[in-house]
Amino acid sequence: MSASPSVIVFDVNETLSDMSPMAERSTDVGAPAQLAKLWFATLLRDGFALTAAGASRPFAELAVDALRTVLHGVDIDRDLDAAIEHVMAGFWSSMQRELLDRHTWATRIDLAAAIFEWIEGFYNPYRRHTSLGGLSPADFEHRHITAATAA
Repeated sequence: MSASPSVIVFDVNETLSDMSPMAERSTDVGAPAQLAKLWFATLLRDGFALTAAGASRPFAELAVDALRTVLHGVDIDRDLDAAIEHVMAGFWSSMQRELLDRHTWATRIDLAAAIFEWIEGFYNPYRRHTSLGGLSPADFEHRHITAATAA
């Protein structure tokens, strides 16, 4: 008899997370667009490794360090720190504009819950993604299911 898994991991990169704004930010600084995907994969790898080792670091620090790593040796059009600041600003700007600038919270727990709700309740299922032809994941899934049932 086999034991039930204690953890199930789903690979949702580029499915739920639209990396095209990060690709645009990469090209803004003179780096190839595909570095955005490498950056995110590096960030996830480092985060998973730290977690598996029982350690942790703030997400922002990991993100900056991963970006510094993938930009190493790349011919960019500005100072490395300025390039990192520009690319990372793109990563945070959506949540800032669409959530943080519109509300205030009484506690950090309320803020954390609101961020989770924004990511899982809006950003992932309903925000339009260029990788899905400008559709939200919910609309893309609906079209796919409708087409499959009609066939």
